[in-house]
Amino acid sequence: RKKEVVSGNFVKYDAVVLGSGPAGEGAAMKLAKSGKRVAIIDMREQLGGNCTHVGTIPSKALRQTVSSVIRYQRDPMFQKVGDWKQFTMKQVLRNAHKVIQQQVDTHSRFYDRNKIDIYHGRAYVQDKNTVLVFSPEGIAETIVFQQLVIATGSRPYRPAVLDFNHPRVFDSDKILDLDFSIQKIIIYGAGVIGCEYASIFIGLGHKVDLINTQHKLLSYLDDEIADALSYHLREQGVLIRHNEQIDRLETFDDHVVLHLQSGKKIKADAILWCNGRSGNTDGLGLENVGIKPNSRGQIAVNEKYQTEVEHIYAAGDVATQLRCDGQYRRVETWENANLQAAIFARHVMGVAHPQANPAWFWSDQLGTNYQFVGDMGADEWYIRGEMDHSVQNPSFILFGVSNQIIVAGITVNAAKEMRHVKKMVAGHSQFSTELHLD
Repeated sequence: RKKEVVSGNFVKYDAVVLGSGPAGEGAAMKLAKSGKRVAIIDMREQLGGNCTHVGTIPSKALRQTVSSVIRYQRDPMFQKVGDWKQFTMKQVLRNAHKVIQQQVDTHSRFYDRNKIDIYHGRAYVQDKNTVLVFSPEGIAETIVFQQLVIATGSRPYRPAVLDFNHPRVFDSDKILDLDFSIQKIIIYGAGVIGCEYASIFIGLGHKVDLINTQHKLLSYLDDEIADALSYHLREQGVLIRHNEQIDRLETFDDHVVLHLQSGKKIKADAILWCNGRSGNTDGLGLENVGIKPNSRGQIAVNEKYQTEVEHIYAAGDVATQLRCDGQYRRVETWENANLQAAIFARHVMGVAHPQANPAWFWSDQLGTNYQFVGDMGADEWYIRGEMDHSVQNPSFILFGVSNQIIVAGITVNAAKEMRHVKKMVAGHSQFSTELHLD
């Protein structure tokens, strides 16, 4: 889009957004629709952020392809034809690249339709109202803003003890470029990403060692869900090792050997590191405005997603909020990124937002795990939090929200919770004391 030049050497906007992932796009769209003049800056030549290019979209397209391979393997008709071909990751991902391009084209039309200016290059915050955009050729363009939204996302955390330049050491971004066949892989970290890739590689017929630093998989989920996940992964052939920590990693030309603190040694063709993520704040110049990210590159924000500087916001993977226990927590997932964008965009526009949002914040107030059901942008929805997950049969608390007001809060035994959920949904979230079960 043609950009209006002010005073001949800089461009002025009501709001500038750094990053075009779910949080950045959500903020830009909501601000533009409210009449603000908005620009978005992204380092890549194509829009979409990590979600589109190395995160959610590629991994889901990969998972879909692997699901087709699994169905092929299990179909007796195709089994008679002969053994299926051993694919490399790059071959499997060929279809994913088509999906990525379709996503880029679709989202690019969103920006055009909402008259949002797009800058491609590296952003550098010069002062509290100025950001410089450096093109690949090193040419700087000056942009003046009233509000700044930092939504630069995150990248896989890379501990210094591992050599990620070695061809057999991967993280969740680099694994998409795996171009040689393997028989066995070690996946270190059994979070969402680790479990997803474990199911993908076992579906491709590889042996998988899944190293979990915790006592169970995805401990923030309900016990029955975590147990079901463990059961199905083991049934497919994944070897899960709980309560293990890395000691060191030996790398060779044709294999790696992982040494664990328990004394175990595991040999495999490659290792995939999926243990944590770091915010993309390096080189942004945040020190020029008094913002100091934490050791993982994340920016502390309040309930309105404001940073220490009142008119500068952060959302998505790069943002972290203070919990009731005095610790900060990063909130991920596509849904939460969009929700965060809605909250601070409404704040900029001066529109009140339901105080019950976001659901995970309420669970943090209780010191619990959480889930929510329904469209949180709608008038009525509810959230649930596990109150005491240390006991065998925990209790839960359910909040009902109607027209931005909490209208009910009830506690329920885990064995009875499903009846509550069904009643709430069937009753169109019209909560009352009648839902209480003794």
